[in-house]
Amino acid sequence: MTTMFETYYRCPQCGTAFQSTTIGSCGHADKWSDLCPDFWGASPRMFFVACCPDCGYCDFANEFEDMPPETETDVTDPGGDILDRYVKAYEHALSRKKPARQLADYAVQVAWCRHDEDDDADSPTLKKYREAAVFHFEEALGEGEVEEEEMPTIHYLIAEFSRQNGDFEKAKKHLDKIPDDAGIAEAAPHLRKHAEAEDSEPYRLGEEKAD
Repeated sequence: MTTMFETYYRCPQCGTAFQSTTIGSCGHADKWSDLCPDFWGASPRMFFVACCPDCGYCDFANEFEDMPPETETDVTDPGGDILDRYVKAYEHALSRKKPARQLADYAVQVAWCRHDEDDDADSPTLKKYREAAVFHFEEALGEGEVEEEEMPTIHYLIAEFSRQNGDFEKAKKHLDKIPDDAGIAEAAPHLRKHAEAEDSEPYRLGEEKAD
């Protein structure tokens, strides 16, 4: 169950103090094929990101300074569209030249917005950020920014976002790089089955059994 409460932040870019909503608790039992949590109840993802109402700076809430509860301000987070908030967070991270591994995480969060709109929702914008996630993950692998124990999951995510974008050959290529003893290996056969069928739709993990 998702619970929320009001809190106060100070923008690290312009110093504005403002009120926003933060997540008290949330949970999930399942995940989508791109590893996005399938949350119980209302999705909390809107408020994992905070946006400054003055300068427009958006980032994950933990990147903002927490202000005390007695802070007095009528300035509030402007809210808005969830996809727009995550796109702004990614673009700000890109402008600050964060490492490829971190940029990949920002791009993944944008791509996951697909599940907050509608199960079947897709758009050129979402495709663009799936491509960005693949690009940054491959860049991070090439630059040695990925720890060895994380590599199987990175290859899985590259495969899944490539599949969702219709690049089934790249998907299969990266699935081949996942060791049989990796934790994510259990999900890989089912992803391969979808790639071989040239099916680009996401699915919930565990809904079907791979042959």
